[in-house]
This record gives sequence, C-alpha cells and structure tokens, in this order.
Amino acid sequence: MEEKKSQSDDEDSGAEDKTIDEDYEMNVDNNQEKEIEENKEPNEDQSLQETVNCIKIQEQIMRVEDIVTFYKDGLQFMDLIEQANGRVANLFNSRTSADFIQAIDFFVNLRHYRRTLPTMEQNLRLMFRLIWSVNESKCKAITQAFVKICFDVSPTIARIHIPLHQAHAIILFLKDATFLDELDFEKILKQLIEEKKVLPNDK
Repeated sequence: MEEKKSQSDDEDSGAEDKTIDEDYEMNVDNNQEKEIEENKEPNEDQSLQETVNCIKIQEQIMRVEDIVTFYKDGLQFMDLIEQANGRVANLFNSRTSADFIQAIDFFVNLRHYRRTLPTMEQNLRLMFRLIWSVNESKCKAITQAFVKICFDVSPTIARIHIPLHQAHAIILFLKDATFLDELDFEKILKQLIEEKKVLPNDK
C-alpha cells in the first residue's frame, strides 16, 4: 500500500511539475508575444512619423522650386522689357502718330519699374524732351503721360500718403537731371497750368 501511495504521489508530483512547466511556457510565450506587440506599435508609429516628415520635406522642396521658378521667370521678363525698352524709345522719332502714342503708353504702363530698369528713367526723359514739339497732339500726349507717371498713384495708397508718393516721383525725375531736363520739367508744368488740368487724386 505504501509503495502504491508513494507511486501515486510521484505521479501527482510529476503531473504538477508538468503543469507548472506548461504554465511557465505559456507565460513565456505570452510575454514574448506581448513584447513583440509592444515593439511593433512603436515601429509602426515611427514609420508613420517618418512618412509624414518625408511628405513635409517634399512640400518644402516644391515650394522652394516654385519660388526659384518665379524668380527665374521674373528675371526673364525684366530682360525682355529691358531689351524692348530701347527699341520702343526709337518710336519717339516716328512720323506716325500711332507709333508715337504706343511708345508713350508703353512707358506709362511700365512707370512702376522706374527704379528697377536701368534705362527706364533715361528713356522717360527722352520722351519728356518732346514737349518742345510743334505738334500739339504730341505735347498733349506728353503732359498726360507726365501726369500719370508723376502724380497718378495706386488706389491702395492711403489718401494721406498720396502727396508723399507724388513728391517721390518728382524727386526721382529731377535726381541727376541735366539743365535741359529741368527745362523740360518746367515746360510741362507750364503746359499743365495753361490747360488747367486737374491732377489725379486732387479734389
């Protein structure tokens, strides 16, 4: 009986040991799976963050490329305008009134580039020199152009600042002006006074 009891106890002990081993293995497996899941989640988050960062970098690169393209196009535009500048100025001597008027309109429309284009101011002074022409229509076109160039300002300019912008335009014209340029300026002003022309933004 004692031998059977001892044998039974050994079997029970062996079964318990086996159960403990199985439980231990299950715990180990569960812990390993848990570690894998825990390691997997940060990796997924890191991968997502890297993707977001890559997208942001690509967007920044595209913005920089757009800016570079914009400036390149701007420089090409300015080069074309500068090339046309001298050619259009030659039309001041044209006997055709249409050519003369188109040349004036060209420089009036480009008046905002006076400080940017090197030859712009020089060609404007050549244009104003024609105020001495015996052709009344040319003189009238010159005075109108002078008003637009020196007195017309952007509608976005506050009314209180309009005189300041007009003064800057006149100063720019008189800067480094020759004696003949000053005579042209005086002649144009006299013409405006005689015509009693109302300057833009004056009320």
